[in-house]
Amino acid sequence: MNMKTIRERLARFRSIVKAVHWLRQRRDHVRNEIRYRHTRKRIALDAPVRNAKDHDFNVVIIVVDSLRYDALSGNGYFRQTTPFLDTFDCRLKAISASPWTYPSVPSILTGLYPHNHGAFLSGKVKNMGRPDTYLKIRDHVLTLPEILRFFDYYILFSTGISHGYWYKYRTAVLPRQYTPATPADKMLGDLGRWIENRKGHRFFAYVHLADLHPPMRPPEDFRHFFSPIKDLPKIDAFDFFTEAQRRANPEAFEEYRHHRRALYDNSLRYVDSAIETFHRKLTGLGVADSTILIVTADHGEQFWEHADPSARHFKLVGGFSGLSHGDMPYYETIEVPLLLRGPVPSCRGNHLASTTDIVPTILDLLTISHPWQLDGQSVFTAAEHRPLLSEGCSLGHEKKSLTVGRYRLLYSKDDGIQWLFDLEKDPQEQRPISDEAVTSVFVKRLLAMLERDERRRALETVRRTTRRKVQTT
Repeated sequence: MNMKTIRERLARFRSIVKAVHWLRQRRDHVRNEIRYRHTRKRIALDAPVRNAKDHDFNVVIIVVDSLRYDALSGNGYFRQTTPFLDTFDCRLKAISASPWTYPSVPSILTGLYPHNHGAFLSGKVKNMGRPDTYLKIRDHVLTLPEILRFFDYYILFSTGISHGYWYKYRTAVLPRQYTPATPADKMLGDLGRWIENRKGHRFFAYVHLADLHPPMRPPEDFRHFFSPIKDLPKIDAFDFFTEAQRRANPEAFEEYRHHRRALYDNSLRYVDSAIETFHRKLTGLGVADSTILIVTADHGEQFWEHADPSARHFKLVGGFSGLSHGDMPYYETIEVPLLLRGPVPSCRGNHLASTTDIVPTILDLLTISHPWQLDGQSVFTAAEHRPLLSEGCSLGHEKKSLTVGRYRLLYSKDDGIQWLFDLEKDPQEQRPISDEAVTSVFVKRLLAMLERDERRRALETVRRTTRRKVQTT
């Protein structure tokens, strides 16, 4: 077989692959449009109303995967990691609804906790490596892209986190899937061009940046921004994720931890710069003052702050503890920034928010009244010291965190753990209160909250069934 024949066959093969990809896209597009028609009818029955036409704002949500609240320089971090984000008009600390992406993003998109929207892992022992355990968002739950498309917004949903489960999120349009190595300036640059092509029409965009999620590979100009990064094995990805590895070579572990955290900080400085460039694009297009820009995170990131208690007291999967996110709802994985800019009031208070507050806050700013019962509240009217939940872990037994004012409960029924932390005296959660006479008060409050929501979901199911019967008669 000569080279000409080989090239011809390769060209035919590539053409077939492109054709199959196009056909799959068309199939997914048709399925998505059919599904959205049903959703649109359901939204119309609920009769949401936009009350003030002068609040005709655009909305952009930028989710920086794995961004910790305490990593921002405006929150007291010792490095100037986020000089642009520190200038936002509204800066709050939020509790992520889950310590990992799959349940957390639906909470951002629905205003509901995972036990209410339904997208979490099934089974007693969670293992994110098992695709058959991924439950989808419940059919009756509405997402923000679906709601805003009903009000004739152009919709964009793009992500650099490569998981097939984005298609379970009901984003009203097919997601744009980038590779994890796609840098923030590329994704935000594409977003800027998409907005430019839709100038004069209101739009909603959700962009999920992967730069802080392993593997961390910032551009060379930023890789050594604050501190030189030693070329250690797996420094961009994962290492020392078991207790045995850390004990076998403690000096190498400490060196790895130092450089990994520095790489995270350097990557964050790059993301901040990319978001600033994107905001300049909005300003140049003349839409910055009419665009609600929200920057937040789906969860934080661990750097072995609680590796030892995790390994000693909780069921592990593959010996994994202390690194990355998802397995434990400690402060480093659930405390995230919630930043707003544009046509929004200033809000630099000390009260906590939740990532479930994003949907009700946007609906509030757009003056959309609706009958939907959400777990979150608008950050501008939210009650102080309300209980804030984080749940739906990715590995091991289920663990829930409930924050009420200065106290935080860490509860795992199957691990036999109910710990309470006084966040004023112990903000890094190193001294758990295990006296059941004290912790049981918070456990009862958590269980009552879950039981109340279960009753509410059952009642809503009856109402939906009754309404469908009335419509068909």
